[in-house]
Amino acid sequence: MKLNSVKSGDNIYYYLAKTIRLDNKIKTVNVTKLGSKNELLISHPDDYLGYLNSLVKKANEEEKANSLSYLEEVDFKEQLEQSDSDISKPTYKNIGYLPYLKLYKDLKLDKLFESISKKYRCKFDINQINNFLVMSRIMNPLSKSSTFDNKDTYITNYDFELHDIYRCLDILSKHSDEIVKTIYFNSKKIIDRNTSILYYDCTNYYFETNEEDEDIKIDINDPDSDIQYGMKKYGISKENRPNPIIQMGLFVDADSIPLSYVLNPGNTNEVVTVKPLEEKIGKEMNIKQFVYCSDAGLCSNENKYYNQINGRAYMITQTLKGLSKVKQEELLKDLNWRYIKDDKPVSLDKFKTIVEKYRNGEELTKEEEKYIEQDMIYKRMPNTIKMKLDPHKEKTINGKEVTRYDYLEFDENIIVTFSKRYYIYERSVFEKQLYRANEDVENNKIKFNPNDRRRLIKLDQEKDLELDKKTVEYETKYHGFYALATTLEDDAKTILTETRKRWQIEMMFRILKTNLKARPVYVKTDPHVDGHFLTCFEALTIQRILEVMINKTIINKEDKLTTDKILKTVRNLNVSENKIYYKCLFSNSRYFQKIFKAVDIDITEKNIKLNKIYKLAKL
Repeated sequence: MKLNSVKSGDNIYYYLAKTIRLDNKIKTVNVTKLGSKNELLISHPDDYLGYLNSLVKKANEEEKANSLSYLEEVDFKEQLEQSDSDISKPTYKNIGYLPYLKLYKDLKLDKLFESISKKYRCKFDINQINNFLVMSRIMNPLSKSSTFDNKDTYITNYDFELHDIYRCLDILSKHSDEIVKTIYFNSKKIIDRNTSILYYDCTNYYFETNEEDEDIKIDINDPDSDIQYGMKKYGISKENRPNPIIQMGLFVDADSIPLSYVLNPGNTNEVVTVKPLEEKIGKEMNIKQFVYCSDAGLCSNENKYYNQINGRAYMITQTLKGLSKVKQEELLKDLNWRYIKDDKPVSLDKFKTIVEKYRNGEELTKEEEKYIEQDMIYKRMPNTIKMKLDPHKEKTINGKEVTRYDYLEFDENIIVTFSKRYYIYERSVFEKQLYRANEDVENNKIKFNPNDRRRLIKLDQEKDLELDKKTVEYETKYHGFYALATTLEDDAKTILTETRKRWQIEMMFRILKTNLKARPVYVKTDPHVDGHFLTCFEALTIQRILEVMINKTIINKEDKLTTDKILKTVRNLNVSENKIYYKCLFSNSRYFQKIFKAVDIDITEKNIKLNKIYKLAKL
């Protein structure tokens, strides 16, 4: 930059000018107007030229700070560098993990691992390996061996060997509760954690093996010795796979941010996994009063009772066929039904009749259209749970010892809904099954199908197939209905709205399995399995915190960034090293700016100085 002057009439105008090469010619171009001589004599009468020179000096300093240039000689005969590996490796680096690295530091995980490291005499850096496994789970989830092969694709200088990773997993397993607790308390300093409602669900993950773990006595010489149960067990796989599985129970808060998790053998009954994890959350995180929300598969009278004492409440999906006959008859009666939106009385029979006409394509009157304008109606039914307690022995008057049971009673409400859309959907699915079942009856041949129409068929006295009319009638009468058991006294609309957020915990499992590829599980020993799922939990939690930070100010749902959008963006953020700077190999985008802005990282330049990236990537 230099000072340029242009005379016009009796005045002189001063400009900040730059010399450029244009079509092999050197040309001076005025960049910024600094003012006229007459104006400057008024504003700086003592030394206007000194003032102008100071502006030029400042501009040159800024330009020098923001740009570097060098002459690079290119040798087109230069050969490719020989790699130590049999497989060619990319020479680019990824910087998409930098927002996650920033959150990792904000969660003070590096500080925690510093204190943990003091307890062990290990040559590797525990924090570095944990960080690498978490970042890799987000950016490029692979087996531990393949992940290690890709450690040079990150800017951070990860320095360890493959065997160090497996040794580190043993240590992570021992401190998993401490790590989960640290993440929770430090996340509260970054974002608000809403623990007024906690959602719980279970899933399972399969192993890349066909052998399950054996149960081993801790002391083989003691017949009463405790048994150490193996984690890899054959059970009912959510993905219908024949491999051994391990079960995970997960709690998320009202914003779908993971709170805590538990691992159990694959053949564990899901119902018994709830209470121990709740007790741990209450003890370690001081979360004792909340509304427990889960589906019917995790519902038992014991779980219900535990979640309606000490300031807790519950919202649990209720299976209609699991209700007593009295309650089943009560829910089908045309009594006490109301519209969900405005709570006005409505007739169930009339509502269903008009919906059926609508489903069949019949023309409705204006009054009928208005009657089913709202999609959902509901009724509230009080219910009393009678829970059988453990048996005890008593002696009768005659001195005979008998087994007695005591019962514990508590009250709940069952909110039953009937939805127009749900009814039409269920009827459509059922009629297709019924049509295929009729075909089976006519052909006297039945086919096995996972979505089983066989339940609609039975054998007659001649051992021929016929339609089971009782089953058809029984199932048909429940189409469109949905039930929920709760101890809350809030209005039905609020309760149902919060309950429907259960799909978000299912989304967490989808992210773990699909985006973060937590399965199949390749590691074998129990500590390695524990360490693997701990790093998966860390990755999922950091991912969800980032999403909340990005979307907290966005009102329109269409503009919010999903996990898929975020990961597709960050995984494309590669750079190439060019001696004294990194060159971005990606284009600027709205998603890219939102992600980095959320964690206060400013990257807009195409060419970035090495020291800027190194500072961000330093552990």
